[in-house]
Amino acid sequence: MRAFLWLALVGAASVAGALVFTLGYVVTYAPPDDLPEASAIVAISGPGAETAERTARAVELYLDGRARLLVLSGGTGAAANMKAQALAAGVRDGAILIEDASRSTLQNGLFVRDLGFDAEMPILLVTHRYHLPRARASFRWAGFRDVTPVAADAGTPVEIARNVLMEGVKWPVNIVRAAFGSAAMSAGLPRERWIGWLN
Repeated sequence: MRAFLWLALVGAASVAGALVFTLGYVVTYAPPDDLPEASAIVAISGPGAETAERTARAVELYLDGRARLLVLSGGTGAAANMKAQALAAGVRDGAILIEDASRSTLQNGLFVRDLGFDAEMPILLVTHRYHLPRARASFRWAGFRDVTPVAADAGTPVEIARNVLMEGVKWPVNIVRAAFGSAAMSAGLPRERWIGWLN
């Protein structure tokens, strides 16, 4: 009984900490005054209309000359839809890479890295501001060392209230999954045996 109570308290504290951290980030986020030169702009898919919003922001950055490569990441057909949107907006086909197998933010990071990115290559990571801290942490976990987060949204109060609550639960789960993935890689287990746990 004590063990269960202890686990419940740790879980509640983790969720509360994630909520406070994410809310603080969202409220204080300010777009960078001068974005650094990047090797690629990486947009990751999200729920509902968020995918199109993230893609539009990434395309805007590309057309503004922030990088020569646009990487669109998302499974279950999301990456293909993102590519179609980017092409319709004027991005050259040869400037687009897609990663279409990921089903989680951790997998976004790993599978984009598999496209041939060196750890030191700087990227602009585009997602919604509530998701930016966890996305950046996930890409850093996957091996990217130079990640500049760029918000795809204006951060309205409704978006903040709805999505920060979800992040409170997703952060602790993300940390546990990342720890499991790190342990599996350290043990030399083939990726196919554990990658599904990151879904």
